[in-house]
Amino acid sequence: MSTRRIFDRPARRRRGFTLIELTITVLILGILAAVAGPRMIGAMNRAQARSAARWVVADLERARQHAMSQAVSQPVVFDAASNSYELTGMTLPDRVGQAYTVDLAGSPYPAAIESVAFGVSGTDTGVTFNPFGRPDQGGSISVSVNSVQQTVVVDGVTGRARLWP
Repeated sequence: MSTRRIFDRPARRRRGFTLIELTITVLILGILAAVAGPRMIGAMNRAQARSAARWVVADLERARQHAMSQAVSQPVVFDAASNSYELTGMTLPDRVGQAYTVDLAGSPYPAAIESVAFGVSGTDTGVTFNPFGRPDQGGSISVSVNSVQQTVVVDGVTGRARLWP
């Protein structure tokens, strides 16, 4: 009769996880984080470099459009040493009276200007758009975030800026 009572009792309910289950779960999550972490950082660097380069492209196009709409020559001068560039003579749209200077090393992208090469010799550090939107010379600007580089190319004939490749 005592053996029957053992088998008649309802099974005990499990109310949690065992230490082995939790250890295995944490171990698997650690392995996934170790594998995915560097890939995620690389993807973020690529996205930030591309966004910073798009910012440069947009500002070059803004300078070109300004030259055409105001019928003036509009220079854009890059300073690789300070990771900045200026649309000379223009003011920031949201800060009237403040010079249109962009610091790429600051927020929102911690980018650096690696190189600026305009003109036949590749030694000029800027471009000037004439009242027809045409540049005085073509060239390129390389922007980087950590080790990821993105290049902006200004067509020497049309003045259109684009990302390359």
